[in-house]
Amino acid sequence: MMGGIDAVYRRGFLGVRATALTDLLARSHGQKLRAMLFAHIHTHGWFFDPRAGIEWESANLISYYFGIPEYEASPLRPSYAPGSTINTLLELLVGKNLGDHFTALGGLEEEFYGSGIRASPLVNRSSSLSYVVGLYFRFR
Repeated sequence: MMGGIDAVYRRGFLGVRATALTDLLARSHGQKLRAMLFAHIHTHGWFFDPRAGIEWESANLISYYFGIPEYEASPLRPSYAPGSTINTLLELLVGKNLGDHFTALGGLEEEFYGSGIRASPLVNRSSSLSYVVGLYFRFR
């Protein structure tokens, strides 16, 4: 489980977001830093948030998820001790206001892996796509 700090600065419809996270349970002893540029566009009750950014992940974090220690290596899966890596991110969040309290939203994120992840014998692609669909309630 990761935890940390998140800061957002917005001027008009453009903004920047910076996030710093660390492993709270001391499993990976890893850290992650993320910087994103975004636009926040409203029209006819809809909003669109295209985002682009970079993410640095520490060697400890990458090793925990994508590394192969010597004692787990085999002839078909060699050991792998990655360094830190920098990933590239593209995101789109879309939402629709459903009255005063509810908003429906959906989002896509494509994460293009840095060399520390791509070189792992456990990884057979250069990126991953994730999505979210949700409904949230605003108290007023």
